[in-house]
Amino acid sequence: MTVGTCKYIFDSLNEARIRTEKLIKNNLFVYQMLINYISPEKFLSLLQEATGIVNKYITADDRKKDDNTIIDQNKFKEISKTKLLLLELDRH
Repeated sequence: MTVGTCKYIFDSLNEARIRTEKLIKNNLFVYQMLINYISPEKFLSLLQEATGIVNKYITADDRKKDDNTIIDQNKFKEISKTKLLLLELDRH
């Protein structure tokens, strides 16, 4: 896994957070594939949890490195054990 891939993950989570916050303002719900419609507040909570998991392994210092830099293999081994989709399936 490269630093660029990690940045993409963080950017995607951040973009989802921004879009979800707009839904709150418009009083709309989020459609989540696994559980149908949920409140944007609940979805934000799930996004924060996912971001926290990634932050456990990929630090701000890691994200400052060149996009093509390979992340530390020990960190890669640990983060690859976490499957965000499986965490979501386990909730339901």
